[in-house]
Amino acid sequence: MCQNFRDMINGNTYDKDIRKWIEKAKATRNMALTNFAYGIEKDWEAVQAAIDIPFSNGLLEGTVNKIKAVKRQMYNRAGIKLLRAKIIYSQ
Repeated sequence: MCQNFRDMINGNTYDKDIRKWIEKAKATRNMALTNFAYGIEKDWEAVQAAIDIPFSNGLLEGTVNKIKAVKRQMYNRAGIKLLRAKIIYSQ
């Protein structure tokens, strides 16, 4: 079941209907998988959109994560000029 879900998210399968997977997952005896299926069912439109749309914001999220890490390192240690230089040259 987990591999089927991963294949759906990665676009490696022709069956991209998340509702079928949710029904199969709810029928399993694994409580973690069942609870995960109920969580997906609550927001199935967003999950279905993630499966159908090939775009990702991973690059943006990685950049924001780097900037936040530098900001945490520099907190209360230096002024805005040094922080700006560190962010510009860390990329």
